[in-house]
Amino acid sequence: MRPILLAASVLLAMAAPAALPAQDLDAILERFNAARKTAPAEIAAYMDRAEGCWHFAGEEPYDAARRAEINRALSELKCTTLKADGQALRRKYARSAPALAALDAAAALE
Repeated sequence: MRPILLAASVLLAMAAPAALPAQDLDAILERFNAARKTAPAEIAAYMDRAEGCWHFAGEEPYDAARRAEINRALSELKCTTLKADGQALRRKYARSAPALAALDAAAALE
């Protein structure tokens, strides 16, 4: 398991709302990992970005330095354009069921 996904899994389990059982979180991450393995490179890169954005968006900015680190990561990952980039990929790969499944798996992290 990639380190960031492991960290994300732990964070998800800790921060999960009561309405979302741990097995649902596990299923989301399992689906994400499976789709990531077979996704076209462009979509795999998008999935990595989505995972990073989700991870850093859930981080606690406990001091000014940490807040700056989180903001820098969110900026480098271009998280503000993630949704539009995902929509562009959906249009580009509209006829590829595996590509769309990978994009759906990434969207499930939101």
